[in-house]
Amino acid sequence: MTVNRKIMVSEPEADRMEETMDAISAAFGSKVNYSQVTRAVWSVLAGAEDAIRAEAKRAPNLRVPSKGNQIAMAEYEDAITDFLAMALKRS
Repeated sequence: MTVNRKIMVSEPEADRMEETMDAISAAFGSKVNYSQVTRAVWSVLAGAEDAIRAEAKRAPNLRVPSKGNQIAMAEYEDAITDFLAMALKRS
């Protein structure tokens, strides 16, 4: 692999990610890492691309808030979460 993408998360988000990875690891009986899970999640999203496009017709038009506005940014990211959850349910 040659491309490195970084994400910033809060401590609670990091803890939740660790718990989720532990659950996935337990299911497989082997340790999974962030890269493996992230690639798997992106594969799921790519597989749902038609549903994502269809759901986009119903999505609200949102503006990206300034990075300094943590509450607005959290609301924006919640909207993305809701959008993706709905699209995945329809796929």
